[in-house]
Amino acid sequence: MCHGAQLEGTQVAPTLKAHAWRDAKDGKFEEIFRVATHGVPSTVMVAFPGGISRTEALNVASYIWSVNNRKAKP
Repeated sequence: MCHGAQLEGTQVAPTLKAHAWRDAKDGKFEEIFRVATHGVPSTVMVAFPGGISRTEALNVASYIWSVNNRKAKP
């Protein structure tokens, strides 16, 4: 997992827990989904990583948002 098993971040990818979001502006759900479906230019974050579907990208964005806003456990 690029972002770590607990979303803590790694040497290749930043944390997905609450932080000063760089690419998913303000950690908003729509922005997290946009990053998952469009990627981040000039980084290793590609669109639809691992070949996930649009529905799976929606689930990933929902999970990341929930961890940050509803305090769900990663």
